[in-house]
Amino acid sequence: MKQNAEALYDQADGIDAVGNAAKKAKKALAGFDEINRLSFTDTSAGGAGAAGTVVPDFSEPEPVENLDEILDFVKQVGLALATWKISGLFLNDMGKAAGLGIAVGSAFGLATDFIDAFNNGIDWNNLGGMIANIIGLTIGLGIAFGAPAAAVGLLIGAFALLIPAVKEWIETGELSNEGCAAIVLAITAIGGVIALLTGSWIPLAIGAIVGFVFACATKGDEIQAALEKLDEWLQGVFARDWKEVFGPVLGGILNGFFDMVKSFWDSIYKILSGFIDFVRGVFTGDWERAFNGLISILQGIFDGLFAKLTAPFRLFKDWIYDLARNFFPDTWKAGINAAIGAVNTFISWLNDKLSFDIPPLEIAGQTIFKGGSVRLVKI
Repeated sequence: MKQNAEALYDQADGIDAVGNAAKKAKKALAGFDEINRLSFTDTSAGGAGAAGTVVPDFSEPEPVENLDEILDFVKQVGLALATWKISGLFLNDMGKAAGLGIAVGSAFGLATDFIDAFNNGIDWNNLGGMIANIIGLTIGLGIAFGAPAAAVGLLIGAFALLIPAVKEWIETGELSNEGCAAIVLAITAIGGVIALLTGSWIPLAIGAIVGFVFACATKGDEIQAALEKLDEWLQGVFARDWKEVFGPVLGGILNGFFDMVKSFWDSIYKILSGFIDFVRGVFTGDWERAFNGLISILQGIFDGLFAKLTAPFRLFKDWIYDLARNFFPDTWKAGINAAIGAVNTFISWLNDKLSFDIPPLEIAGQTIFKGGSVRLVKI
């Protein structure tokens, strides 16, 4: 290959030399009145190695070190960039396709459960199926098309819950627990639709509150009975001495923890029970029950605030009592007991002051409150 290149170069150089000689010959011709012979000043024009001529070097260059590694690196970078670009488009399309698939499958499931509830009445099986499929429909449409599409799916689910529940209520004249749950969820879902469209959680919270009010108005007594059973079970947990199970150290911590939780739960229970009494009293015309429910709500709020203030002491009160019993001298214990007694006396006096009497209250001939002492907070 090297020889071929040198031969081609020599041919080209020879041709170039002939051309140069012809040009010089043309210049050397004189007029016939002055000279009739040719004159050359350079007889070496046809040589391939003329002076001042740059002759290229056809020898093979030295190989570049690590050239293969550099080329492999460039290829890998290019491949990675191409893969990232292609995979990004692919994954976006796949995400939309997956979301659409979830939405379609959930829509078929929702239609099946809706038809069953519409024809045969709502039960916990088809209600649970509708709830699960509504969630799938909403999530799938959200993945595929965004929040507005998710809102449409949730709105469809709300009507799917509402229609068979109202139909059953009208036909039987009685609202079942399943039907009540379906209506509550439908109201909450409508709030969720507005929340998705506005980007605010407030409509969802309002929908949940309205749904809970509906549940209290229609099934308040059943909800209150269930709360009472839950409260009874929790009070048993709170009253247990966990030192007998886990020893003085861990058991003392658990006793303090459950005492703190008890104070919060008691306030929550009063608020919920009072809210149910208030709503049921308003919707049934039992204004005395509504007023007592309002008082219970206020008591629960104040008890909750006090529980928050006393939470650190409640958590470590067993440790404090053990420290006082085991580490203080006997001569100090009498003084400590006297101080505790004084504090309890002050608390009793303060609780009496926090109670106040309300006279009987009547509106339009109906007794709203029979009168008596009301305590908003107990320390």
